[in-house]
Amino acid sequence: MSNLKIVKTFSTASAIAGQRFVKLDSEGVVSLATDTAAPILGVTDLGRSDAGALGIALSGNGMQIELGAALSAGDYVTAGADGVAVAAVVGQHRAGRLLESGSTGDLVLYIPQDVVHSINAV
Repeated sequence: MSNLKIVKTFSTASAIAGQRFVKLDSEGVVSLATDTAAPILGVTDLGRSDAGALGIALSGNGMQIELGAALSAGDYVTAGADGVAVAAVVGQHRAGRLLESGSTGDLVLYIPQDVVHSINAV
């Protein structure tokens, strides 16, 4: 499987680690997604240690995210504390679905929710 992903550069007002979920504010600036209150824009590709330009992976079929809890392949995920992936429940903004199982702190592959929708629509 090819790991094609769409990455766009956005501005950030602060440091954000790599492989974390982010959200977009009304000014077009990304910040760490730390809860399910706002839709998740994407995941940081590499992260950065200060404010400035940051590549955000918006879509793709093989993107990595850091886990904030032990989760299983097939689980739907959303943003938890520090932008890490945690299990999503009904009514929360879903970021995507895991392709691999892992424990807290592991980097695992997931597919973003827009890709999940297109697969389910077939």
